[in-house]
Amino acid sequence: MDLSLSPEHQALRELAADFVDREIVPHAAEWDRTESVDLGIVKLLTWQVADLVERGQPFQTESSMAKWYASEAAVRAANNALQVFGGYGYIDEYPVGKYLRDARVMTLYEGTSQIQQLVIGRALTGVNAFA
Repeated sequence: MDLSLSPEHQALRELAADFVDREIVPHAAEWDRTESVDLGIVKLLTWQVADLVERGQPFQTESSMAKWYASEAAVRAANNALQVFGGYGYIDEYPVGKYLRDARVMTLYEGTSQIQQLVIGRALTGVNAFA
């Protein structure tokens, strides 16, 4: 039984490998660094909020910062994953599309990202953009 690839399949395999080398590999290290930094920032912001809650101190601004940054970081990570999967990211066979939808909705509930930014800006500057 011959298990070798046909010339057409071998050409397709080489084309795909070339695409990955040109389009994916150069960005993978950048995406990984960015997502690692984002994860660290999200953890620190969340721990800061938990500390304030435990000590009975006000935490509205810090929780807005944590919610805003975490939801935006999740969207960035899901977008990068979708880039890797390309068109396959949109089909139900792979969960990447669901991850993006789930991440995107996090920017909407419990205060949109824009509202979180207004809350943070008001706390830091004293200027009320709602009035």
